[in-house]
Amino acid sequence: SLTNVWQPSSDEVVPAVASGVSMSVSYSDINGKPVDVKEMTQGTEFYAEFKVRKKEELDSESMALTFAIPSGWEVLNDRIHGVDEQGCKMDIRDDRVCMYFRLNSIESKLFKVRLRAAYEGEYIFPATVLEDMYRAACRATTSSSSVKVVK
Repeated sequence: SLTNVWQPSSDEVVPAVASGVSMSVSYSDINGKPVDVKEMTQGTEFYAEFKVRKKEELDSESMALTFAIPSGWEVLNDRIHGVDEQGCKMDIRDDRVCMYFRLNSIESKLFKVRLRAAYEGEYIFPATVLEDMYRAACRATTSSSSVKVVK
């Protein structure tokens, strides 16, 4: 098999694509009300919510969701406080959250990540990637964009 590696430039917008799976991402404040992340006030805490759904008949034992965050945001790790309700293996880093899970055919799952708009500035918001780690044709990405954190 042939694999192609590509790194977009900082001003290039990566388009959203989906094949075999679908993914929607929404953002809400701590009370569950929708928020617009394009411009957020510094110190605001909010949730990113990912709804993933398998569209084909094959089960996937090895799904990976990679949520890379803008540099001005922080991931708030609820597992430190004993809260772990995600039902997946989760790798929380400074700049991304990776989730690994099984997704049966025609099944959907919901994941949440708590975040804070921490540092003032304008940042690149990388695309979020959902993929079967062993079947390249089963993948979905969001489009990339830019966000601002203001005082």
